[in-house]
Amino acid sequence: MHAGTTGPAAGGAAPPDATGLCWEALTAGYGGGPPVLGPVWGAARPGELVALLGPNGAGKTTLLRSALGQEVRYRGAIHLLGRRLGGAGGGVGTREARWRAQRLAYVPQAGGVRFGFTVAEVLAMARHAHGDAGGASGRSAIAAAAERCGVAGLMDRPHAALSGGQQRRVLLARGMAQADGGAVLLADEPTAGMDPAQAEAAMATLRAAATGGLAVVATLHDLTAAWRYADAVWLLAGGRLVARGTPEEVIQDAVLRPVYGTAFERAPGRPPPGAARGGAVFTAGLASADA
Repeated sequence: MHAGTTGPAAGGAAPPDATGLCWEALTAGYGGGPPVLGPVWGAARPGELVALLGPNGAGKTTLLRSALGQEVRYRGAIHLLGRRLGGAGGGVGTREARWRAQRLAYVPQAGGVRFGFTVAEVLAMARHAHGDAGGASGRSAIAAAAERCGVAGLMDRPHAALSGGQQRRVLLARGMAQADGGAVLLADEPTAGMDPAQAEAAMATLRAAATGGLAVVATLHDLTAAWRYADAVWLLAGGRLVARGTPEEVIQDAVLRPVYGTAFERAPGRPPPGAARGGAVFTAGLASADA
């Protein structure tokens, strides 16, 4: 499915079911300003890792935030596990917010962690909606997430004293701990600021989460990571979903070049542990005038 496939008639999202997260005819923006996204149809289902690609300002983060019930005002419908979510006007009640947070986990671009919290305290925040941060199930979820994300040895460290890459790993661990027992994990640029080895490990963690039954949606700028780990790729540009399909269908020069304004080449590579498919490497360069 390629350019212009934004609606259900072109093979978009199936009708809402009880298994994942679905956006229907979503048009979204902030405050009283004009829409910055939409209309968009799409569904993320259990066992699937969806990679959201697109230039800066394409609407990727807005799409994720629309499902959280915060900041974003939208028209259309969002269904989580078959339940139509409230919040189209920019806010939700306490009861729905708790229900949503138990089933929908989020890894933000920026930490939003201030004051003197330790890593252990930051991870404990993930279990607040579940009500078990101090209980056995909560401690187990936190310990498993910390181990999977490589931050188990940092638990007593102040979060603010960590490097940027370490902070990103803690935020990923917090999202994983929140997603334990949930259904959907949204991750906004989860590998930003990480070194290559950490980024590969983070993507392998998200891949494993999807394989384990979560519906995972991640915004990415790394085409190689999207190719290696995603099941499906959605390409946004100017607030529109301009292409959607498998990595093989979307991550190719003919589809990407009109969106990014540059040429792309794929070279063979060795797949890292945890990848979903062969290890291609993508590079970008300015398109020639006669290309």
